[in-house]
Amino acid sequence: MSIAITSVVLGFMTVPNIVATILLARSDVATSLQKSLQLEVIWVLPFIGSIIVIALLKETNSIGKVPECPDAMGRTWLPGIGPESGDASGFHHGHNAGSGDVGHVGDGGAAGE
Repeated sequence: MSIAITSVVLGFMTVPNIVATILLARSDVATSLQKSLQLEVIWVLPFIGSIIVIALLKETNSIGKVPECPDAMGRTWLPGIGPESGDASGFHHGHNAGSGDVGHVGDGGAAGE
């Protein structure tokens, strides 16, 4: 019985290490020296090392990724904030027609001015 429990525990501890090793091998961001050092961390500190390396890989892979869809002037817009993300009425989306800036404190006056 104790052998089965030990096998299950070791299995749960090695699965994250295998996943972290595969993700590290497929990474384009890390240099070969960084990969070898991170690989050592994965297998010297089982489970904890793999969590650290996976978090590090996720962070470095998500930094600096901007969609490649520049507009006519060469600017790149992030999803949801570009000119195609809404109507062409300006910054105040969702206001009723004719309401202007009434009630916007900080837009040049107090509410109702």
